[in-house]
Amino acid sequence: PIYQRRLTKEMARAERVLDRALAVANSAGVQAEGAILEGSPRRRITEFARDRGARLIVVGSRGRKLRQSVSTAVIRAAERPVIVARSGPGLTAVA
Repeated sequence: PIYQRRLTKEMARAERVLDRALAVANSAGVQAEGAILEGSPRRRITEFARDRGARLIVVGSRGRKLRQSVSTAVIRAAERPVIVARSGPGLTAVA
C-alpha cells in the first residue's frame, strides 16, 4: 500500500508537469506530443521520438552539468537534435 500511494502520487505529479509543458508549447504555437514512459529514460525517450517521427527532442536538466545524466545519455543516443532545457532564464541547446 505504501508503494502504491507513492506511485500514484508520482504519476499524478508527472501528469501535471507534462500537461503544463504541453500547454506552454501549445500557447507558443508549437505542435507537441508527450507521454509518461516506463523503463530506461534514455532508451524510452529515443524510441518515443523515433516512433513518432519527431524532428527534435526536448529534455529537462536537473543542473548536474550534463554529467551522468539522462540528458547526456539522450544526447549520445539520439538520432535527431536534442535541446536540454534548464530551469531559469534561457535554454541550453545541444545537438
